[in-house]
Amino acid sequence: MQFLNVFSICLLLLVFSDATHSKFLCDDKSRPTAKLGVCLREIRNKDHYDVVLRRKLTGKKFLLTDAEPEGKGFTCAFRTIRRDRIPLRGYCCNLPHDVLIRTMTAQSVKKLCYPHDRKHEKSKGSGGYSSMFHKAPKS
Repeated sequence: MQFLNVFSICLLLLVFSDATHSKFLCDDKSRPTAKLGVCLREIRNKDHYDVVLRRKLTGKKFLLTDAEPEGKGFTCAFRTIRRDRIPLRGYCCNLPHDVLIRTMTAQSVKKLCYPHDRKHEKSKGSGGYSSMFHKAPKS
């Protein structure tokens, strides 16, 4: 019985680590210019007290860093923003490569980027809404 519990925990950890360390491609034909993989997270209250980021956060919603190239794709597995171990979401953007942390508004992210797995988008072709930016329309 104990072996089964240990096996179950190991299996869950393996599935979780695979999901968080997965590789993604930026090959969506609806956005052919969005070829740069980035890792992003929402700005938190704690970030406003960070001396390095403070003046850059005004009016912004997200922090972004370039994703790590992996083969023909990208990964956010070992990327961090400001040494935090907060999970980062993988996006594909029409942006130039940059070694610095970027700040962006929700409108800029929506215009220049798309989530690599399209989990956050309602399927309406290349349009639709993104739950990260607004609430879903009521049916």
